[in-house]
Amino acid sequence: MEYRHVLPGAMGVSDNVLVGDMVMPDGEWDWVRLESLLPMTILLCITGMKCRFPHFPHDELGWNGTVSEKFTVKSAYYIQHGVEEGPNEDIWRKIMSYKGTQCMQIFLWMVCCDIIMTNYERVRRHFSNDARCTLCGADTEDVDHVLRRCPQAYLTCKELIQVEKMDELLRLDIKVGIKCNLTNPKMFAKEPID
Repeated sequence: MEYRHVLPGAMGVSDNVLVGDMVMPDGEWDWVRLESLLPMTILLCITGMKCRFPHFPHDELGWNGTVSEKFTVKSAYYIQHGVEEGPNEDIWRKIMSYKGTQCMQIFLWMVCCDIIMTNYERVRRHFSNDARCTLCGADTEDVDHVLRRCPQAYLTCKELIQVEKMDELLRLDIKVGIKCNLTNPKMFAKEPID
């Protein structure tokens, strides 16, 4: 049985065209054919996709919520609630295997979920109407501001982080910074003073 996969935004593509029809025998995309059927915005998206199964003669239906393309209730829940699965799950494993206190694990988890009760979060939940930082007056007091960007937090970071690594750490997304720090605690930390 052959399943058809409709390409969103495809212009002039009948529903008789299979994704497999757009793959060359060597497993590469048939760009000549694709360029004649799809707009440039879709083609740019396709350039980053590998043809995973060029040797299969037919397209098959698959669940987009998992890497294995098999449906799970967990993946449906994640999609419904906007939780990312896949490579980001690694950070949750790092947090749960962290050798610190359970309280610190919960705090790191809350930071990564962006649910620390900052002024921004209070406004989002309709508990307040002022998202400004009460310490420095910045327009938005979110998790990143509280932990790294607020001048008060920055002073603490300067005491703990190597000076030459400070800009690098601040450029990272907060989740990536936490993951890097849990993976290699010496990456950013200053050497302890005796």
